[in-house]
Amino acid sequence: MEISETASFKALKEMHASESTSLLKYGFNLSLKTLYPSNLERQNVKLAVNIFNSSISIALKELGPRKHFKNWEGTANFIEIISRWWNIVNVKTPLKGQRLRNVFQEPITLTSIHIISFLKTFLSWVSKWELLEDGITLTKETHFALKHTTEALIHISNFLLEKENFNYFLCGKIQTDNLEERFGKYRQLAESQYHVSVRQIFESVAKLRIQAVMPLALTSHNFGEIIFNVNCVDGASLPGQEENTECNVADILANNCMVDEDDLDEISDTMWPLLTYIGGYCSHQITKKLKCNYCVEFLKGSNSENTRLIAASDRGGVKIT
Repeated sequence: MEISETASFKALKEMHASESTSLLKYGFNLSLKTLYPSNLERQNVKLAVNIFNSSISIALKELGPRKHFKNWEGTANFIEIISRWWNIVNVKTPLKGQRLRNVFQEPITLTSIHIISFLKTFLSWVSKWELLEDGITLTKETHFALKHTTEALIHISNFLLEKENFNYFLCGKIQTDNLEERFGKYRQLAESQYHVSVRQIFESVAKLRIQAVMPLALTSHNFGEIIFNVNCVDGASLPGQEENTECNVADILANNCMVDEDDLDEISDTMWPLLTYIGGYCSHQITKKLKCNYCVEFLKGSNSENTRLIAASDRGGVKIT
């Protein structure tokens, strides 16, 4: 981990702006709410995970050299480090790492040298931030919490595995998510105030109890039951609906979506990995139901240039032949 690299939030904004008009996006997790959160939304874990995500790191490494985003490499490395740390501290089940094919989402055991080594290196990396003189670092509270949490997890894992003879240690069990979720509801019911009073907490508890006993239901006294017609798009009938009452939306789209060689020539080189990724998923789902071996072989591809996005995301779980 290099402390000299620079991570910039501007790189994410530039990537989002470059893909804002595209239907297919590398940074599909990025949105205006994620990039421009309010003061209260900055504490939203879901919005933070949209940024500190391995897919964003892969997107920066793919688009950064092509579109010359500022500090894209340092930003991608920073997101990858935080994402890996996040994967380690959120393991709640013993088989999560096997299911997701991620060695950093396995429980900590006496043989998990790679996890303990990463946490120690991460702790040393975070400690070096205190020596920076330019002041471009985390806030004092965030820096202390990150350093204290990492150091505590290392000591707890050593104590449980070596002295208490535990078979494994799940870092995800040592957290306050439920408590934070509860206080988040208190703040929402208190008109989105960060500092809630004792009286507001008692009032919020009463409201939450009522909601638990009497769940809310969406009903309309004016319009009654609202029926959605799948054969209606934007309030207009699809072609042929009056002539054929059994008209299927999928059939209409299939008959009107034609692709020729001219359309393929207009696709840029940056879009091919995305199309291959989506096409690979569609082919994978279709081959589960196909019984024709010729059809299955026809759907397989072997273009290594366009499958680099799949190779960067599959963790060895997809075999391309």
